[in-house]
Amino acid sequence: MRPSVLDSMFVSIRSLPGLGSKVFRLLTRTLKIDLAQDDPCIVDLLHFLPYSVIDRRNNPGVSGAAAGSTVTLLSLIIISLRLSIERTSPIGSLPMITRARSYWYFSIRDITG
Repeated sequence: MRPSVLDSMFVSIRSLPGLGSKVFRLLTRTLKIDLAQDDPCIVDLLHFLPYSVIDRRNNPGVSGAAAGSTVTLLSLIIISLRLSIERTSPIGSLPMITRARSYWYFSIRDITG
């Protein structure tokens, strides 16, 4: 007999909020549990520990980032468009656009500049 404190760990994973049918099927396949015999429990998920972690707390900015390290950059992305249009005016007709070019410029800035 297990303690009543652990009862919530042996509830089916179907009770987890936000768990749809696709993720449920993926988890049952990963846990290798036959649905005809038993529903997977929350405690079954504890057998699969993470194998890597990305620490998102390291956000020194672009100037303070070390080479080869993983950092989180809080930045502002600026997108600008320059449009170049060449027009010709043949005599007796309306102006016509003969060539149009667009140039996209992207820049990323953070608090360090």
